[in-house]
Amino acid sequence: MRKVEKKRRRLYKREILKAVKDSGGFVTEIARRLDCDVSTVHRWKRKDDDIYDAIEEEREATLDLAEKKLIDKIRAGNLSAIIFYLKTQGRKRGYGDRTDIGILDPKVELNAYWEVVPAPIVQELPEGDGQ
Repeated sequence: MRKVEKKRRRLYKREILKAVKDSGGFVTEIARRLDCDVSTVHRWKRKDDDIYDAIEEEREATLDLAEKKLIDKIRAGNLSAIIFYLKTQGRKRGYGDRTDIGILDPKVELNAYWEVVPAPIVQELPEGDGQ
């Protein structure tokens, strides 16, 4: 099967900024709206501060929306949402599955992740083994 060549067209900054609106900041969605390759959007994002800022603002707005929806679920008593929030935001109070260990030198950061595993079964040698 031969690859079908798309006719390239010139994209304008205003088109890209319009496509960014309500995209969630997802580059694949922006590219779909513009009918172009994802790499084209990444290239524009790298070279144009306004486009970069617009995409980042969209991502922040999407994150804000997700956080609001999570808080709504917590207020409604959704246990999964409550546990998720405590595991991610309540670590300083002892919730969560991992332990962060920091070093006092502000130039160095160390994070250690501990995994809870069952203790090994210790088998004792029978008494009078002769050794």
